[in-house]
Amino acid sequence: MTGSSPDSRAFAGITVLDVSRILASPFTSGQLGFLGANVIKIEDPGTGDAARFGHSYNKAMSKTGMSSNFLSQNSNKRSLTLNLRTPEGQAIFKKLAKTADVVVQNLRTGTMEKYGLGYEHLSAINPRIVVCSITAYGNTGPKQRHPAYDPVVQAASGMMSINGTPETAPVKIGPPVIDYGTGLAASFAIATALFQRERTGKGQHIDVSMLDTAFVMMGSVVTDVLTAGAKPRALGNTYASVPTNAGFKTRDGMLYIAAMQEHQARNLLLSLGREDLANDPRYATHELRGENSATLRPELEKAFLAKTANEWEAILNEAGVPEIGRAHV
Repeated sequence: MTGSSPDSRAFAGITVLDVSRILASPFTSGQLGFLGANVIKIEDPGTGDAARFGHSYNKAMSKTGMSSNFLSQNSNKRSLTLNLRTPEGQAIFKKLAKTADVVVQNLRTGTMEKYGLGYEHLSAINPRIVVCSITAYGNTGPKQRHPAYDPVVQAASGMMSINGTPETAPVKIGPPVIDYGTGLAASFAIATALFQRERTGKGQHIDVSMLDTAFVMMGSVVTDVLTAGAKPRALGNTYASVPTNAGFKTRDGMLYIAAMQEHQARNLLLSLGREDLANDPRYATHELRGENSATLRPELEKAFLAKTANEWEAILNEAGVPEIGRAHV
């Protein structure tokens, strides 16, 4: 945007009260902010969001309360210090909520209700308000009051158990994928609630659980467990034990191949100069390649060692085989 041009982003004119800390919930409100919402981040006096002083390779930034962790989720917001534990702070929040559109909060289940700021309280003064509560395990059930962070939910959901190799699992996934996944799910839910509000004139309460999000992110794995009693296992740099969807060593680094479709697998084998493998009936289909991985995988490993990762990347890109090479890993 330039000059005084009106903001044409989808959520321009939408006001969001952001009562959240660390990652999943601030990431949610941050996405709304990127789409034009006016996000007001509400923080405790004196301490603020703990992420302000969190991980950052720039230690000076962390010491000033502006860590890279904090800025990546909150750089597009306005900030307000407000003590919601006091009657005065609660009164100010209610005044803000009267004209706000959305509240995003990730305090422990029941905390906002204890302050008189839960959905029932806020909808009484603003029936159009949308309140999104983000918790580890949801607002109901035996673990509703239990706190957790991304790695804890990775473990609780079983996600760690299918990450790594058979020898190393369970292993935590590097990035906080559940935090980000939860934030995206919550953002979509809020957008849906605002769309529905245009039809009904009424807001709603959204309950987003990190554990539920983890199960959704493992949809096919969970379905296999529920329908077939499968026991998920860690496969390392392979996918469903199919050797044409796996990581390989090259002359100078690693290459990951994702030849999922039949024509891609055939093009892969032909690009490797192995027409014999491409025409071998043992490897004619996705299922057969999985069943005969023990004989196909060594042939692929030997072939990839003949060139560098970058050389293979150029060849396979031209052949339409999804892959990415990273030399000197």
